[in-house]
Amino acid sequence: MALSNTQAKETIRLWKSLHEYDQQPTTFAPRHRTTLVKGKLKAPKRRSTNVVPGLDSTRRCFLGSNSAPAQWPDCNRYTEAVISQLCNLHPGPEKSKKKTTNRWSLVCKDYRGIQERVMNNGMVMRETQIQLPDINQTTLSHWYIKRQKKKEQEILKQGLPQRTEPAASKTPLPAAIPLPPSLPQVNYPVPFKFVLPTNTTGTAILRGQTSKACQPMPILPAPVPPVPFLQPPTVARRFPPVPIQSKIQIQHHQPQSWQQKSQQAAVVSNSLYNMVCPKCGKKKDPENHKQYFGNWYCNTMTESFETWRENLKKNKGYKKKKTD
Repeated sequence: MALSNTQAKETIRLWKSLHEYDQQPTTFAPRHRTTLVKGKLKAPKRRSTNVVPGLDSTRRCFLGSNSAPAQWPDCNRYTEAVISQLCNLHPGPEKSKKKTTNRWSLVCKDYRGIQERVMNNGMVMRETQIQLPDINQTTLSHWYIKRQKKKEQEILKQGLPQRTEPAASKTPLPAAIPLPPSLPQVNYPVPFKFVLPTNTTGTAILRGQTSKACQPMPILPAPVPPVPFLQPPTVARRFPPVPIQSKIQIQHHQPQSWQQKSQQAAVVSNSLYNMVCPKCGKKKDPENHKQYFGNWYCNTMTESFETWRENLKKNKGYKKKKTD
């Protein structure tokens, strides 16, 4: 892939016939931005990396086809003319039996062929200052879309009527008011008197919720244990039979409160059976009565407490549990 001598001489002739503006060195657009690209929430779009000015835009120029750094096609006018002719040669994608080639891939492929032929020719590079920078599909598609929008905007503006009215008004502006040499004197009471409201700090009355007075609960006296008494012998008597009613009268008991139930339970626990010894008929005091596994020992018994306890161990198997 190289240019012939005839093509090289024709290229040099075309270069020398260009305007002096086009023969100047190309000034490329900067690949960095002074301000970071931000989204709707005023935050950088890429926060996973350490974003610095110029890093994003430099990375973006490598994200085209073949991952090569690229410039815009309109960096100079002869490069833009070459790209425009190639876009006209490839108006759409090319379809084959196996695959479909993108339009921008075809344009970039032909442009790289032209670039390689020009740069490999020593005669052209010595006699001219042609600069054909690298482009990729990203910069090419963005340039083409921007160019089409600009062309459409110019077409729409062409049909709009132009303004013929002058921007300046016919009537001149009024003259500026001159500043007074000194401030005007105004008769006001000196000093000014301001009527301030009275200070009411600390006089506010807080309206809190009124707490209800709790009524003290009366302390009930302890239940008195019943005094044991011996019932005299009764004499059996015969009474006439009482007639049985046909209907049984059912008594409905009213529900008792928890205080009444606790009093009844205390009376049952302190009954005569639990407080009076059945052997001596006296109150179970700790001096004369002892307990062993629920069995009571009384001093009126013929055997001693140790002998009575050993008999219970042998007969009923009472013993203390071993603790680990």
